[in-house]
Amino acid sequence: MCAEENTDGNQPFREVVGKYNRKAEGNIARVDQRLAELPTEAITDALELGFGICAVATFLARTYNMKVWGTDYDQAQSLLNFRG
Repeated sequence: MCAEENTDGNQPFREVVGKYNRKAEGNIARVDQRLAELPTEAITDALELGFGICAVATFLARTYNMKVWGTDYDQAQSLLNFRG
């Protein structure tokens, strides 16, 4: 899971997010816009394909209290050890 700092001593989450902030903000805005059209109280789980730096997953968990599952094709992204 994603969090503000990972558990293996790598860069804090906010430093990593800073590099990709514009893209992450755009992705979050698109997801939020689409969720506005749905009954979000009935959605408890989400699957994020290609989670990258976990910005959307973190947003869904914190804003909509969803349990988010994610996977990424890039093994380096999958090995990042963030916890929430």
